[in-house]
Amino acid sequence: MMMRRRTRMWRGHHGGRQGRQRAGAAACASVCVVATTVVVLACCIVELAPVEAIPCEALFPSMYCCVTPEQNPVTFQPVGCRRNNTVLVDCFARQGVECDGIMGTSSPTPSNNSVVCDDRWYSRDDVAFQQTRECFFVDEDNIYDLDTALALSIFFGMFGLDRFYLGYPALGLAKMLTLGGFFVGQPRRR
Repeated sequence: MMMRRRTRMWRGHHGGRQGRQRAGAAACASVCVVATTVVVLACCIVELAPVEAIPCEALFPSMYCCVTPEQNPVTFQPVGCRRNNTVLVDCFARQGVECDGIMGTSSPTPSNNSVVCDDRWYSRDDVAFQQTRECFFVDEDNIYDLDTALALSIFFGMFGLDRFYLGYPALGLAKMLTLGGFFVGQPRRR
C-alpha cells in the first residue's frame, strides 16, 4: 500500500514540475533573443577591420607543398646543396590557400613548366616561397673512388695508404708506424 501512495504522490507532483520547466525554458529563450539582438547590434556598430594577407612562411605544413629537389647522381645529395649543409626548395600554396596575395592553384595533369608535388601539378611561376632544408654537402672535386680505396686497403692497408688516399694523414701515419695497427685483423700462421 505504501508503494501505491508514493506512486500517486509522484504523479501528482510531476505535473507541477513540468510547468516549472516550461516557465524556465521560456525565460531562457527570451534571454537568448536579447543576447542575440545585442550581438547583432554590436556587429553593425563596430566597423570590421580588413583581413590582412597571411605571409607564406606562416602557413601550417598542411597548407603548402614543397617540391623534393632533384638528386645529384654523383653525390646522392640534392642539387644545389650548399657548404652550410642547406638547400633551398620551392614551395607552393595548396589549392584554395592564399598567402602574400598568391592564390594556390594546381591541376591533376601536367602542363608546360610544371612540377609535381603530392600528386598535384603546380606551375613554376606560382612559387609562393622557398624553404631551407638540410642536406650533406659533398664537394664533387674531392670525391674518392671507393673501388680504389678498397684495393688500397686490401693490398697496402698495413702501410696506411688507404687512409692517406681518403684524406686522413694522421690515421695513415699511425697505421704505417704500427704496420696496420700491430697486425690487428691480420691472419695468423700456425
